[in-house]
Amino acid sequence: MNAAMLYAVFEREDLSSGTWTCRASNAGLIAPLFLHGKQSEYVDVSGLPLGAIPEAAYDERTLALAPGDVVILASDGALEAKNQNGELLSFERFEQMVKRAGHAKRSAREIADQIKAAVEAFAGQTARTDDITMVVVRVS
Repeated sequence: MNAAMLYAVFEREDLSSGTWTCRASNAGLIAPLFLHGKQSEYVDVSGLPLGAIPEAAYDERTLALAPGDVVILASDGALEAKNQNGELLSFERFEQMVKRAGHAKRSAREIADQIKAAVEAFAGQTARTDDITMVVVRVS
């Protein structure tokens, strides 16, 4: 048996400038997606699910976050949603949806709602085979 897990710790670094850090480690889940302005990237942090092998080692990455930055933590159910043609949503499509949702001065809730609506529009009436879980953090 094994379990997938992603841990992320958000800490305020400087009260006057509004800067934060996010420390993340990953055990078998989708890498966090980081938006800074119009740029986006999956954070290079990955690892085997917990319990997969006893000797597994896990890296931790630290992101410097500024006001307006967005971090998306999502389950694989979002990226593995299929449309009526059987196509998977994919990392690339998901990233484009996130960039469209997160580029404006929307709240974390509004970003999450827009991404969810875009995933549902992609999938249409296709039956879901996995949960779609998402955490959206926007630095203010």
